[in-house]
Amino acid sequence: MTCRPLFFLLWLGLLTTLPACSMIITRSEIVTAEPLTQPVIVEETTVAPEESPAALTPAAGDGAPLADADPFAVAREIVEQTALAERGGWRVVPCEGDGAYFCIDEGGQTIGYAELLLFPLSGYPVDHPLQRALPHLPVSGAPYSAEQAAEARVALAALAGDYLQSTASDRAATSADGTFSPLTPEPAALGELPGLTFGFVHTRPGGEVVERYHVVAAFDQHFVYWLIAAFDPAHTSTFDSDDAFTRFAPLFRELAAALAVPHSS
Repeated sequence: MTCRPLFFLLWLGLLTTLPACSMIITRSEIVTAEPLTQPVIVEETTVAPEESPAALTPAAGDGAPLADADPFAVAREIVEQTALAERGGWRVVPCEGDGAYFCIDEGGQTIGYAELLLFPLSGYPVDHPLQRALPHLPVSGAPYSAEQAAEARVALAALAGDYLQSTASDRAATSADGTFSPLTPEPAALGELPGLTFGFVHTRPGGEVVERYHVVAAFDQHFVYWLIAAFDPAHTSTFDSDDAFTRFAPLFRELAAALAVPHSS
């Protein structure tokens, strides 16, 4: 596991007490081509996740997270409460230890990981799109309307745009002989919350994949949630190979939708 650089916290707009280490974000070796020049915009009117998987089912939670709770402890609790069934040779279980990780097994062998990160919403500036959207979202466990889900995802699109812009700029500063390709953001669900999935692929000349990151993000009145899975040889706690990650990728949104994250007030 490698320590999260200050760069990650700066673009998030957070300088607060967070877990010291993570599989993510910057790296000083590899590649990028063209930084993004336009923010990502997502318009979506559906509330429910695209699939309602029977094999990946959230366990009942023990209550809504509190605003003053430790984000790392809440993330670990969510991971531990997410009950997943085996499916198609895949087994997804909480990893042993204190980290908020899922161990991804295929054929009885651990070949990758997914990590859940939480960041206090209070750490974002009052003029951030997430903060501006918050008064318009439902409270007290009320369901999201289509319009509210769309507004939440537009705010998340601004977050995704910042993430992709900053990551592209970081890669551009380290090498210019590769290609940074952002993935098109799409609606997703993170537990009961409307979310957004996005990410990027890094390739060398000739097409060799040297990095691939997928994210599902969402937010509520207390936290911004990031579920992250990646292939990145420069970091531990990612997938063993791009091929392994690509095989698992179709289940990534289902894992996000299965997380034991209730819509809380």
